[in-house]
Amino acid sequence: THEPRQIETQPATSEVPTAAPAPEPKPTQAVTSIVLLRTRWQATGDVFLASLRRSGRRDARLVASGEVIRVEIGHVAIEMRSSSTPLQPEQIDYALSQAFDWPDAAARIKTHAGHITITTHATDDVTRHETIRHHVQAQLALAEFAPITAVLWPDAGRLIQPGEVQGLLLPGADLTSA
Repeated sequence: THEPRQIETQPATSEVPTAAPAPEPKPTQAVTSIVLLRTRWQATGDVFLASLRRSGRRDARLVASGEVIRVEIGHVAIEMRSSSTPLQPEQIDYALSQAFDWPDAAARIKTHAGHITITTHATDDVTRHETIRHHVQAQLALAEFAPITAVLWPDAGRLIQPGEVQGLLLPGADLTSA
């Protein structure tokens, strides 16, 4: 006689096997500047994001808001930290000594009341030029509503008047000196 064979089966599921998500690219480069403020002032994520979007960065999205504001645009992340205290003189001295094109820089910034540190992180697939371009766009978005006295690029030892930031986005501008 022939006996029927038992076949073991697994219960059917509606889940389709998927590949693990690709890991997020890790930031490998960073650009930092410090925006000096005439008065104590606190940035807000929503206002900063709205300003970035008005300037054409419609793909920007707010990831964190609070003590640290974080906005992401593709493989670029822009972080801002507000401080209600002025920078220490030794943090500005070198840049002031190099401010030949701004003779009254010391007088202008000596009374600044606070500052905002902006750091732009990007992955290796973003060029250095594009990273700095995103960073300058963040400075301009902040300048739309913040009481800015000057912008300090500490790694370059450069101090810039608020009105000069826009010029960094002009075609042919040397972003590597910022």
